[in-house]
Amino acid sequence: MANDYSIAAEPGRWRFVCSLLPVEDSPVQDADYKRWAEAHLDRHAHRELLFCFEGEACERFAGRDYRCRPGSVFLVDANEEHARGYPTGGDDFSHLWIGLGGGGGSTIFYSQSGGKATSKSMPMALAAAECALLTHCWERLRHPEPWMSPALRRTALSSAVFSLVFRALGNWLAPPGASSSGRGEIVAAVRRHIEDHLDEAADLDALAHLSGYSKFHFARMFKECSGQTVHGFVEQCRVRRAAALIQEGVPRKEIAGELGFSCPAAFSNWLRKNRSRA
Repeated sequence: MANDYSIAAEPGRWRFVCSLLPVEDSPVQDADYKRWAEAHLDRHAHRELLFCFEGEACERFAGRDYRCRPGSVFLVDANEEHARGYPTGGDDFSHLWIGLGGGGGSTIFYSQSGGKATSKSMPMALAAAECALLTHCWERLRHPEPWMSPALRRTALSSAVFSLVFRALGNWLAPPGASSSGRGEIVAAVRRHIEDHLDEAADLDALAHLSGYSKFHFARMFKECSGQTVHGFVEQCRVRRAAALIQEGVPRKEIAGELGFSCPAAFSNWLRKNRSRA
């Protein structure tokens, strides 16, 4: 299947499936995909964008299944449930996933041809301007002002998506070695993401996915650049945040909730064991 990226340059042909705009496609009834999706549900603290270039597949969003065709754009907010991966077999397709977090993100191209699936990932830590534009637009459209008509909201969202998709394509089509995303910058972006989501469990798979690397490569790279493991960094951030909130006089129950603990007692036990990390 030859890649054809021309649909990316025609926002008027896109179909948005997200919570920011009225859904521009109709759900489908596919019993086989439904069974598969319900066994492969996922949610995480970072946002994701899915852009379909070619072919057809299905994608789960907000409990419904939609056909993902050329020009389909899915925007998955933090902690919104969706399907992870693709079932084996099926039609040929070519998709771009962009994960957003920590001021940067990662790109993953998934393609399937003749029943064989392949994926290629690339960190995009330096796409700060494009990621910031989409993040700002996302926040504005979650609670749009009365004067923002549906057409204007769609135009604004299309512009932000257009910018980020073309940055991703630029990264992929650049000559080998031309990418400026350094390991230290990628780790810094993930660290910022962790600091912004201390109430979430530090899922190594999700963080590696966001970085654009395998779990093993990411864990090793993080330790080399940070001098500590992902778990150690998360615990250190939580201790420092807890100390700051205690000094501000925030009640223990609120601190426990902000840092993801089930109750104040669990938070107090954890804090006693981890004060030395501060």
